[in-house]
Amino acid sequence: MESVGPKPPSPLEIFLYIEPHSSRDGFRVMEDYVAGLPAGEAGRALARVLRLPKPFRSFKDTLFDFPEEREAWLAFQGQRQRQAAIRILEANQVPWVEVSWPKEN
Repeated sequence: MESVGPKPPSPLEIFLYIEPHSSRDGFRVMEDYVAGLPAGEAGRALARVLRLPKPFRSFKDTLFDFPEEREAWLAFQGQRQRQAAIRILEANQVPWVEVSWPKEN
């Protein structure tokens, strides 16, 4: 017996277009990070590079001078990306589960 109606798409056939973040959004994340830093050399240096030409490159380069802040920045940025992804999934009623991958040694 043949089914009636169109065949449901397989999971690989279902896609959700996600608008890329604007550079303004990325800049705002950097500003938010710097605003949350305690007073000190790293905060001053990162705040200064946000006013330079090519702030994204300058921010990344400056973080190499402050390894602890670089790690904290990567965690902060990852958390913001995670929050944005969850908002998109929920706004589009896409079910999701959180998976934690084991850390590599």
